[in-house]
Amino acid sequence: MSVNKLIGTALGGALGDAIGLFTEFLPRSHATQLYGPTPVFTLQPTPHSSSLVGIKPDRHRSMFEPSGWTDDTDHSILILLSFLASNGTQVDPRDFALRLKFWVANGLRCLDRLPLGLGRTVGNVVRDNDFEKDPIGTAVKYWEATNRYVAANGALMRTAILGALMFQDSNGVGGVDRAMDTALQVAATTHPDPRCLVSCTIVTGLVAAMIRNEIHSLEEFDCIVQRGTDFVQNYRDHPSSPGAYIPEPLRQEQLDELRKHLYATKLEELELDSRQHIGYTFKCLGAATWALREALIAPESNRTGLFERCITEITMQGGDADTNATVAGSLLGAYLSDTGLPEHWVQYLHHGTWLAEKMRCAGALLGLGGTYDPASDSDVLIDGGKGAFTVDELNRRYDELMCEVGRRVNDGHPLPGSSKTNGQGEKDGCILC
Repeated sequence: MSVNKLIGTALGGALGDAIGLFTEFLPRSHATQLYGPTPVFTLQPTPHSSSLVGIKPDRHRSMFEPSGWTDDTDHSILILLSFLASNGTQVDPRDFALRLKFWVANGLRCLDRLPLGLGRTVGNVVRDNDFEKDPIGTAVKYWEATNRYVAANGALMRTAILGALMFQDSNGVGGVDRAMDTALQVAATTHPDPRCLVSCTIVTGLVAAMIRNEIHSLEEFDCIVQRGTDFVQNYRDHPSSPGAYIPEPLRQEQLDELRKHLYATKLEELELDSRQHIGYTFKCLGAATWALREALIAPESNRTGLFERCITEITMQGGDADTNATVAGSLLGAYLSDTGLPEHWVQYLHHGTWLAEKMRCAGALLGLGGTYDPASDSDVLIDGGKGAFTVDELNRRYDELMCEVGRRVNDGHPLPGSSKTNGQGEKDGCILC
């Protein structure tokens, strides 16, 4: 076992996020109109070849750093930093919740990133006055206020990385179960619906099993999928601690819907650009598991370009493409390792070297080689060692950003009808986000 699969999980997700942003919130037809039917995407700020297609800037896409990821990867990094701060022992849901609350107000301070792209569910829950003292209780309150309807992908987009951090057996608990349990509790801080939780246990379980070299076939894939489903269905009988959140089991019709999405044979079956449901957790789960099944059936001699092909196909479906491609990228990265990622994407990913190094630090804490002392790393502090923004500082940063957005949009001449965010960078294109 090496650190390469850990790096592959994190970088794979970040690459999917950065490429998926190209079409986030666009209908599939508009994505094809913008980029053509078979684009070769690049993260180069200015493509060096006419055969490569860069991002088409509009107000939404221009909010984010060129060649960079979005809030999806930021939230995964919050989990990673929590793990590092614990000296590699755990990811405490309450610590994650505090980091998320700080992020909503200040962004990712260690990389000087503003809190852009915030989803509706996370925003409503985290901004509640009770969130800091009772994150899960607050999330349940919000979920129940929606008549238990909202099952968004905001938890799934961040939790795959837990499979690459919590995969080792500990205190008599198997690594896959340990990863799934942590994912369930961390997910519940904002998304307690059992559809969200089972999405997270399945994906995190798949990542953990692949890090452990336990998935090489569709049959082994099926086994982990069932294990992740049973984990939620039977959690009431084996909670990990007296204070653990105990989800409701999924109803039979939800289980049927879960299976339908998990085993879609074509991406088109998932209708990823369905306007009112693009943020539905099962759609994201279905896209991600489609990609992994594509990898599992591919001959070992034919895996070159597999990551790029799958992420490009998911991206060209539009909808919540960055989140769908983030989770798919994490699964593919865990399976293929960092050596299976497209180098021409990796070399231009903004902050990619930083992220890979942080995963090496995690590997050191897990005994995979190297040394790391979190006490000497200010990045792991909730404020990144930089403190919170003042109101004036934050307003100035947003003013500067909006000027830069205007410049990028004017330079890029986007097609009319491109999707947008509001002034604080929050998603308004998805009813479920």
